[in-house]
Amino acid sequence: MIAFAGAGVTLVGTFLPFISMMGIGMSLLSADPIKAILAIALAALAGVFAMMGKAKNNSFPIVALVCGIAGLGLTGYWMSQAMGVGMAGMGAYLMPAGCLLATIGGAMSMKEN
Repeated sequence: MIAFAGAGVTLVGTFLPFISMMGIGMSLLSADPIKAILAIALAALAGVFAMMGKAKNNSFPIVALVCGIAGLGLTGYWMSQAMGVGMAGMGAYLMPAGCLLATIGGAMSMKEN
């Protein structure tokens, strides 16, 4: 369930201001929808594979960890780019936090396995 919460936090983060320059805030969804959809998809896949990984003897928790770590790396990189251009908004902080929660959920499903 933590992985699904992470996917939800990532989803909310794409709608919040990602970068703000000169008093104007822009969300990642309005700036670059491909990146936003990729971040949501990776976090959601981590949640789905973490839930599927609760059964015995399967490799879904590893896939959940890979998806969560990939989402965390991408959103962290995008956040560092946003900080170089202007001020990072709340969405820039929520998206990596959501991917981190999804990764934790994947690790917990591995432990249950």
